[in-house]
Amino acid sequence: MIHIPVSKQPKLTRKDADWAHIARHRFVALDIETTGLDPYGDAVVEVAAVRFVQGEEAGRFATLVNPQRPIPYAAFCIHHISDAMVQNAPVIGDVIGPLMDFLGNDVIVGHNVTFDLRFIEHIARRHGFSPAFAYVDTMAVARQVWPHLPNHRLQTVLAAIGYRPRLQHRAEDDCRGCAEILWKALRGEPAEHKLDAASRRNPYPSVRAKDVAARTAVCRENPALKGKYFVFTGQFASLTREEAYEQVFAAGGFVTDSVTMKTDFLVNADGRESTKTRRAKELNRRGKNIQIITGEEFLAMVGGVNV
Repeated sequence: MIHIPVSKQPKLTRKDADWAHIARHRFVALDIETTGLDPYGDAVVEVAAVRFVQGEEAGRFATLVNPQRPIPYAAFCIHHISDAMVQNAPVIGDVIGPLMDFLGNDVIVGHNVTFDLRFIEHIARRHGFSPAFAYVDTMAVARQVWPHLPNHRLQTVLAAIGYRPRLQHRAEDDCRGCAEILWKALRGEPAEHKLDAASRRNPYPSVRAKDVAARTAVCRENPALKGKYFVFTGQFASLTREEAYEQVFAAGGFVTDSVTMKTDFLVNADGRESTKTRRAKELNRRGKNIQIITGEEFLAMVGGVNV
């Protein structure tokens, strides 16, 4: 888990209670893609901001960013931004000034947007700015307006309201998706998540570990995962089960669908008790040493992605 020192906490003012007023008038939707979770150790690879005034797009700022380091495979699996794509992009020092000018004093809107703002705040301070942001988190809005959804990940909410981004997990499209969440919520439109009988019994997408293994090459061995057996339970905030499997296999590890005596790690992505957690605890009582870790701990092991 990433711990941010109290003295370095960004100056953020939450405006979720005023989301309807803000949606009607003026805001800037913001999204970034990064190399990992830590605003003090990881880097931005893409940033986008789109201004909306009275429901109309009124300006945009979008660019890839050269992080001046290799992009971890775990992060690439999420946003699909490669080292080649950012090779000739500007560095963050050349981006932060124009970005801060574009943001101005507008309220910032985004999904789990404190993640994005912590990065921007840290970078801005490093380059001589003194930022203070007011924001609305569309994840909180979605939970309030559509509590029946099985989860409130950005892609789940966008699918439920019928919005299809051109590219998933890319910054500019995610900005427009967040604006759409506000407007749909403001109009009181329904979010329909249609589940078949099997999905109602298990709301998590079904994917078999062996199917993912068959198409995933070991491309970046990680000593923390290499040769280890992983099992997953629960749902990450913005990572699919398939993407989690890919990260393990790509690092030289193994994934199985059930907890057995071979299991080294059980990743409990959302902290809920399940048949798998109960099985792991039972085997541990018999002398097995299965490490039950959180979703955040798993992401730290593989290099970090935005959850």
